[in-house]
Amino acid sequence: MILLIGFGNTFRRDDGAGPALAGMVKERAPRNDIRVITPHQLGPELAEEMAAPEVSAVLFMDAVAAASGDHLSCACDVEPRVIDCDPCPSCFGHHLTPSVLLTYAKFLYGMHPPAWLISIPAYDFGFGEGFSDETEQMLALALGKTVDLLRCLP
Repeated sequence: MILLIGFGNTFRRDDGAGPALAGMVKERAPRNDIRVITPHQLGPELAEEMAAPEVSAVLFMDAVAAASGDHLSCACDVEPRVIDCDPCPSCFGHHLTPSVLLTYAKFLYGMHPPAWLISIPAYDFGFGEGFSDETEQMLALALGKTVDLLRCLP
C-alpha cells in the first residue's frame, strides 16, 4: 500500500494544497492500493502508520511559501524529492518534518518505508478556501508528476 500524507490547513487558502493534492492523486492514480491521510500538521502518531508492514512507500504533500510572482521559477519545486531519516532529530514539539517522522518510525518500530516529498508553491495563506491561480497551476503540475511516480513504484 502507498500512504499519501497531504498536510496543511484547508481553511487557509493555498495552505490546503497538500490535502487537495492527496485527494486528486487518489482519484487519478493508476493503482488502487492507496490510503490518504490529511492532517493539519504532522504529529508523532503518523510514525506508527508509516511503519505498518503493508506500507511500501510514503508520499508527503505540502504547500511551501513562494514569493509573489515567482511561480515560473517554482515549477521545478513540485518534482517529488526522495527524503530519508533525519540523522539528528531535534524536534519534540508540535511541528514535525517528514524526515523526523521517518526517524521516529525507524527508532520506534524498526522500519520505515521509502518516502518522497512533493512541495507545492503557495502564495495566499489568508483565511478562506480555494487556491490562488498560481497554486492551482502548480497543483496541476504536481498531480502529473506524482501520478508518474506512482507508476514507477512496486
